[in-house]
Amino acid sequence: MKKNYFLITFYIALSLCLVTNLFALVDPDLIIYLPMDDGNGDTVKDLSPNKLDGKITGKDYKWIDAHRNKGLEFTSGTHIQVPDNDLLDGMKALTIEIWAKQDTQQNTNLVLKGTNWPGLSYLLQPWSDGQI
Repeated sequence: MKKNYFLITFYIALSLCLVTNLFALVDPDLIIYLPMDDGNGDTVKDLSPNKLDGKITGKDYKWIDAHRNKGLEFTSGTHIQVPDNDLLDGMKALTIEIWAKQDTQQNTNLVLKGTNWPGLSYLLQPWSDGQI
């Protein structure tokens, strides 16, 4: 009886630890997280606490099987637009992480904030020499 009680208590405690760790996966300071693995539709879900879902604009895109789950494949002129939000302004430091695969080397914007070159806040773009 004591052994069964111990095992039940142990498994409940272990389950609570695992659930607690799952909630800790999202950093509260994370501004936006678009894994782009939704697999359908024209909305890319933001999994950060801020819920800044992106909207796919343009018609030349498709959901494909990717390394993990699904991914997006699109051509020039198609992009994901995130709503303007004060959280995206005025940062003194910024970390951007992106996982992208290009079929050809080209000067294509991967991540940018703004609409015109003089007014861009930041731009992540591969150059023809392979540098970013």
